[in-house]
Amino acid sequence: MARKAFDEARDQRIANEAGNDKALMCCALRCPNRWSVDGERGKCCSAHAWSDHRLWPQITQEQLDAESDRAIAAAMPKAEAGQVDKRAAIQALQRFVARTNGG
Repeated sequence: MARKAFDEARDQRIANEAGNDKALMCCALRCPNRWSVDGERGKCCSAHAWSDHRLWPQITQEQLDAESDRAIAAAMPKAEAGQVDKRAAIQALQRFVARTNGG
C-alpha cells in the first residue's frame, strides 16, 4: 500500500507512543521497568514480581533512583587510563599470572 501523504505530526505521535506503550510496563504504580514476569499479581518487572506487595512503593523508588543514577553516570565524562596506568596494570597482571602458575 502506497503512502498517500507525509504527516510529520502523526509520525512523531506514533513514534512517541511506541516508546511508551503502557501494555509493556510493570503493573506497579510509577515503576519505570517493562514487565518480565506474568504472574498471579499481573505483569510485573522481576523486582516487583518476587516481593511482598506492601514493599512495592519502596521497590519502585529504588528502581527510579537506580534509573536516575544510570542516567547521571552516562552523562559524566569517562576518564581514560594513561599509558603509565595501563603498563602498571599489565605488569601487575603478569606478576599475578606468574604467581598462580607457579612460575
